[in-house]
Amino acid sequence: MNTITPDALAQAAPAIETLQAVGVRVSSIAANGRRLVLRTDRRPPFVRGAVTRRHLTAEGLIRRYAAPYRGLQLEWQETTPLVREAGHA
Repeated sequence: MNTITPDALAQAAPAIETLQAVGVRVSSIAANGRRLVLRTDRRPPFVRGAVTRRHLTAEGLIRRYAAPYRGLQLEWQETTPLVREAGHA
């Protein structure tokens, strides 16, 4: 199990404050064995991410992204709704 140390949280605090300042909410913090992972409610405006996973659901195509930021890893997901045809009479 990967534990989150007080030093790691202290390192993450400035990044969390910056994210909050631009309206991005951090929903969880995890450790992946190499660095802390901050999961956010959307893409921060100052990073570009790479798709790490994608899958199709009833809601649409869900893409999960990851990007390095200040020695941490940011992750978020974006959903593209499915286009449905209108019924024919």
